[in-house]
Amino acid sequence: AWIAFGRLIHTAQDFYAHTNYVPMWLDQFDDAPPAPPEIDPVQKGLIESSGIRSGKIYFPMDVLYFVPFLRKLSVALLPNDSHAKMNLDSPKQGPRFEYARAAAVKRTVYEFGILEKILTPEMFAKFTDS
Repeated sequence: AWIAFGRLIHTAQDFYAHTNYVPMWLDQFDDAPPAPPEIDPVQKGLIESSGIRSGKIYFPMDVLYFVPFLRKLSVALLPNDSHAKMNLDSPKQGPRFEYARAAAVKRTVYEFGILEKILTPEMFAKFTDS
């Protein structure tokens, strides 16, 4: 059950690193965005927004992104909706990484809370090995 939960939650966590959710959340604030731990990972208006986009893969240029000495060139040549430009799964991607990480952690806690509500106490105890 833990492995299945991990696989499922990984998908939800990656949502923040590979979509424009974080930039859209930050765009709500003028020049003073809240600190990363303040991000709302389940803001309904954003989750359901028609403006949500996932990074697209553009072959062969996106392959060059994974070659360290060609990364900057690749990013410069790729469109703004490319995986390379939208990718937030490393601190090297800049300050928005911390927002994506915080959103992923908060989403994990949120989903775990849902499990706690829908499982019987006995099932939850088995799930948590308690």
